[in-house]
Amino acid sequence: MMEIRIVDLLLTILNFFILMGLLYLVLYRPVLNLLSAREAKIKRENEELARLRKEAEELRSRWEAKNQELASDRRRILEEARQQGLKEKEELISQAKEEAFQILARARQEVLRERNRAWEELWKEMVGIIILICSKVVGEEFNEEKHRKKIRTFIKSLDAKTIGELTNEAH
Repeated sequence: MMEIRIVDLLLTILNFFILMGLLYLVLYRPVLNLLSAREAKIKRENEELARLRKEAEELRSRWEAKNQELASDRRRILEEARQQGLKEKEELISQAKEEAFQILARARQEVLRERNRAWEELWKEMVGIIILICSKVVGEEFNEEKHRKKIRTFIKSLDAKTIGELTNEAH
């Protein structure tokens, strides 16, 4: 049987504690320092990640606010452009109507001038024909200016009904 000796037991225990001390100094402390450094690094990285998440959230919030502001500005600008377009459309329509009225007024004036000119020519021809007919019928020369005034006065005194009666009696 094996006998247990106290010296061997004490040496074994001493060896065990020396081994534990060496392991503590060589392995445990560096591993503990390594784990502590790793834990600190992970903690710093987590804090950095939290800070970056917070910054990203703030950026996202600012981006959404800016995006909403831009959408609002876009809608406002589009509405202003639409209002301006409607205003310009109304102005163009108003200008076109005004120009059309002016063109019609000028056309009416031109027609009136042309009609008056035509009537003037017709009166002159009619007076000339009447004087010619009268001089043929009566057989004497008429003083054109004196008789022209009398004939004009007579023609102006005629209305459409009288002219119609005179022309019907002639036939």
